[in-house]
Amino acid sequence: MDGSAAFFNKALKLDQENQEYWLCVAEAEYKIGNLSSSIDAYEEALMLDDTCLDAWLDLSYIYFERGDYQKAIELIVKSLDALPEEAELYYRATVYLIHAAQFKQAFNFLENALILDFDKHSVLFEFFPKLETQKALFKIIEQFRKENP
Repeated sequence: MDGSAAFFNKALKLDQENQEYWLCVAEAEYKIGNLSSSIDAYEEALMLDDTCLDAWLDLSYIYFERGDYQKAIELIVKSLDALPEEAELYYRATVYLIHAAQFKQAFNFLENALILDFDKHSVLFEFFPKLETQKALFKIIEQFRKENP
């Protein structure tokens, strides 16, 4: 076990109700490739406080990285119950839905994200390295901007 993961696991033994400790364990376990342990720690952290944006984003990303787009989508949709005004969750849902080829739903989430915080749309491009995909997204976003001044 990595030194930081061991340290945070010891801290957890002292205070299992500390969400920060759970988040640190989750991140440390992720960094050393213990995805199962990381997932468990993120889930524990979210049980303590389901309004932690980074926990939802990081947990869903683990599933996304593994190619389990449906689980990633499910988690992001669930996160919206706790954080309905968080534009970044809608953008992330858009990313996951596009990768899952659920384009109509992706467009709906993108529209909501743009309404909540238009300027954050740049986070989308991190997930789509292909220029043609970026151009298509840019056209959709520009069309939205023109229709919603």
